[in-house]
Amino acid sequence: MDGKAAITGVVGVNYFFPNAKDFPSYDLTTGKITTNTLKYNIVEFDIKGGFKYYITDFFYAMGEIGFGYYLTSVTTEDAALKALAESGFKSKAGFIYAPAIGYVLPIGESYLDFSIRYQGTTASWGEGSNAATPNVFAVKIAYNLL
Repeated sequence: MDGKAAITGVVGVNYFFPNAKDFPSYDLTTGKITTNTLKYNIVEFDIKGGFKYYITDFFYAMGEIGFGYYLTSVTTEDAALKALAESGFKSKAGFIYAPAIGYVLPIGESYLDFSIRYQGTTASWGEGSNAATPNVFAVKIAYNLL
C-alpha cells in the first residue's frame, strides 16, 4: 500500500433474486380456493464514487455515494393480480450510500482484499412496515493483481 487514502469509482449491475409471495383467491366457477404465486424481480444499475482510507497498513474504512436505477418486473399466472402488483411496483431511481470496512492480506506483489459493506438506497416500494427496499449487506473477497 503506497498511500493512506484513495478515491474509488464503481459502475455495476446487481440482480436481486425474486421474492415470491402466495396469494389465495376464490374461483367462482369451481367454488375452490386456489393459490397464486407472485414473484417480484429487481435489477439495479448503479454508479458510485467514494473514498477509501487506510487506518493501518492493512485495515481500511470506505464510503461511497451514488445513483441507482432499478428495473422491476412482476411474474404471476393471474392477470388481475399482476396488473394490481405492477401498478405499485414501477421502475425507479434512488440515491445510494455504502459504508464498508476491509482488510488486505499481502501475497507477494499482489494481495487479497476482504471487506464487509452495507448498501442502502432511498428507492422503495410500498409504505411503512410493508415497504420493500433493495438494501443489502455484502461480503467481498477479491484478489488484486496490482
